[in-house]
Amino acid sequence: HQIERLWRMTDIPLLAFDGDNAGQKAAIRAAHRALPHLAPGRSLAFVTLPPGQDPDDLVRRAGPAAFETLLASAQPLADRIWSHELAAEPLDTPEARAGLKRRLADLTATIQDGNVRHEYVAEFRGRFDAHFAPTPRAFTPRGPTRSARPGARWQPPDPPPGDTVRAVGSGGV
Repeated sequence: HQIERLWRMTDIPLLAFDGDNAGQKAAIRAAHRALPHLAPGRSLAFVTLPPGQDPDDLVRRAGPAAFETLLASAQPLADRIWSHELAAEPLDTPEARAGLKRRLADLTATIQDGNVRHEYVAEFRGRFDAHFAPTPRAFTPRGPTRSARPGARWQPPDPPPGDTVRAVGSGGV
């Protein structure tokens, strides 16, 4: 209900959470609860406060500009979910990567709006492919080319046969 109230005021409310473990768990719970209610143009963004500080402390210590800078670097909902799921467990085996895919698929399946769900599926698929794509091999030239006969110079091939030679092939000598 609180998220619905926030969406009445703005399309992308900023949610600020403490930087400690409890604050980050609360942030991901809010993200998961918001997913079913997403709609085109309606999302959330997250601000992580420095550990041990609330907004009041931050403004007193570093001034309002520091808090404004923090708000300007808010993390979009898709980024928050991706980074949380990516850090959930080591992803060094095919089974673990398949588990990440499954978790992301389960989360996106909760989105009720079909267009938004489709966009999240495409976004996470693209991120997954980019993150786990094999690194391309470096180009290494094979070295100088050699002709079939050592010391021979390249000669252009014989020209294609003319009309007289073609006539021999079709009509005989």
